[in-house]
Amino acid sequence: MTLERFSQILASYGCDPARWPASEQQAASAFLASNSGAKDLWDEQAALDKHLDTFQVVDDTNLIHRILIQPLPAQPVSFVDRTIAWLLPSSDQLRSMFWRPTLAACLPLLFGLYLGNHFSFGIESYDNFESTTSFWEQELALLSLDDYAETTL
Repeated sequence: MTLERFSQILASYGCDPARWPASEQQAASAFLASNSGAKDLWDEQAALDKHLDTFQVVDDTNLIHRILIQPLPAQPVSFVDRTIAWLLPSSDQLRSMFWRPTLAACLPLLFGLYLGNHFSFGIESYDNFESTTSFWEQELALLSLDDYAETTL
């Protein structure tokens, strides 16, 4: 038995030899009786054990309930979340019944405008500037949703 191992036993199991590991009880007791350093460690640990025994745990049955019902701290809201909340009002607001279907109806239009600006469907070449310009004028006229039935007759 070494002084280091004896101090580990005291720190782990306390001063009561009945709590010490059974395989080391006899060696630790013999070391305590023969070594003065071990006696000093045992006195320090006995004082600590006595001091720890004076503390009582408060029996608070409502502690778990109080912990579970406390409100969580406010979490920071990101820019994307604030933007989405601004665009899509919460479901308890009356205006959201009209706003959300309108936004859903505009999404295909925005998607079509995006595709029309980035792809050239039906335009074979940009070499001829006049045909390209007339094509876009025709496309913009169709996008205006004007009534052309009377002007073409």
